[in-house]
Formats: sequence, C-alpha cells, structure tokens
Amino acid sequence: MHIQDAGLPTRLTNVLRGEGVHTIEQLSTMSEGELGRTPGISFKSIKQIRYALHRTGLRSEPLETVQITLRPHVREKLRQLCGGRSASEVLAELIEQQP
Repeated sequence: MHIQDAGLPTRLTNVLRGEGVHTIEQLSTMSEGELGRTPGISFKSIKQIRYALHRTGLRSEPLETVQITLRPHVREKLRQLCGGRSASEVLAELIEQQP
C-alpha cells in the first residue's frame, strides 16, 4: 500500500517520502526512535503514524501505554488540579492538543 493511501496528513506523507519511505510496509518497519530522529516528525506525527498502522492492521496497538505509579496523596492532588478528571484523561487531552 502506498504511503499516501494511509490517511496521513499531506505534510507528514511528504516528509516520509523525502526520507525514502514510499509504502506502509516500509513505514511499519521503522521504530519510533527512528521516526523521532527524522526531521519534520513530531510526537504528534508519531501518534498519527501509530494510529494509521493500527488502522491498516500492521500494528496491533494504536498507542503505547505508559504506566506511572503515584503516591495516593499525589494522585489526589493531581485529581484536584485536573478538576476531578484522572491524570490519564488530562494527558490524553494534552497529547491531542499538541501542535
């Protein structure tokens, strides 16, 4: 499948093609570290790539999971600061808003 058929933004598709990535299969072999070192690819771009690979069936998980253990008093303070929402909800929202 051609990279332009992955449903990625045009800018990101152009960056990938400029790096010699022309198919979804080529893209699926790249690590997130490799992608992160590619000029023009941001954290948000990596997230879009992961989601596109998930949609095409080339990756089983759309997003990485990071688990952080917080002490109860820190978790409660964070919940208060977040207006009653969990830290996970707030982090997911912040990631979505990242330019």
